[in-house]
Amino acid sequence: MSLLNDLSPASPVSSDDPPPPGGARRDLDRRAGPSGRTWSIILGAGLLAGLFSFGIGEVTPNLFAPSFDPLPVLRAPSPRLARELRRRNLVFNDRAAALTYGGLGLLLGLSLGAAGGLARRSTRSAIAAGVTGLVLGGPAGAATAFLVLPSYHAARAQFTEEDHNSDLALALRTHGAIWLAIGAAAGLALGFGLGGGAQVARATVGGVLGAAVAAVIYEFGGALVFPLAETFQPVAKYPTPRLWAHLSMALCVAAGALWAVHHLRLRRAKLRASH
Repeated sequence: MSLLNDLSPASPVSSDDPPPPGGARRDLDRRAGPSGRTWSIILGAGLLAGLFSFGIGEVTPNLFAPSFDPLPVLRAPSPRLARELRRRNLVFNDRAAALTYGGLGLLLGLSLGAAGGLARRSTRSAIAAGVTGLVLGGPAGAATAFLVLPSYHAARAQFTEEDHNSDLALALRTHGAIWLAIGAAAGLALGFGLGGGAQVARATVGGVLGAAVAAVIYEFGGALVFPLAETFQPVAKYPTPRLWAHLSMALCVAAGALWAVHHLRLRRAKLRASH
């Protein structure tokens, strides 16, 4: 069954009027917006992805621990030993962050792709789109984290402890880069599940916009609500803001991607030949 059967028309059409052309009818239905059922399926999938990915992030640091046993030549306390221990701790934290965001991307892509297929009552689309989201979302989160975290640490090394404004801007860029990559992959999977075609492009853009909104909400809200949780770090210090990060990201991407499928217009530039 097509997704169009799950949409409510923007306005009733008189039976006396001639039926609109196929393209016009599809455009009318798309602008009408998704039904409550579709919203429930997509947002529910986003909520579950946020909760389960938070659980993965909490378990990940326990799966492997950094080795703080110094090399024999560094056993005596020294600045070199302190630098080596800090380096190992930094590597451990970055690996944990990459796995955390990889898990978020994996589950969000899987859930939104599958939810898109279920919204249009197509089991085949749900499976195909879910696998697509899983394959794209996990690497998008993990690989982007590995790419941006070194520059984050290099920039942080230049800041003083009082330079909170710079911390916030840097955190917004860092989280934004990782989350935008995840949002693009998850939005693409949702568009694929909802039928493919132009919906893929619209959902991808919507996923990116949703991730950007989530990053802004998390950074500024975290600085106000959780001032001691170090939300400017790649992963916050305490569980509550970490849960907030996963839920805000998952729900904003889900809502943004679904909204874009029905309301975003992507126009192609038309080139006119000069006479």
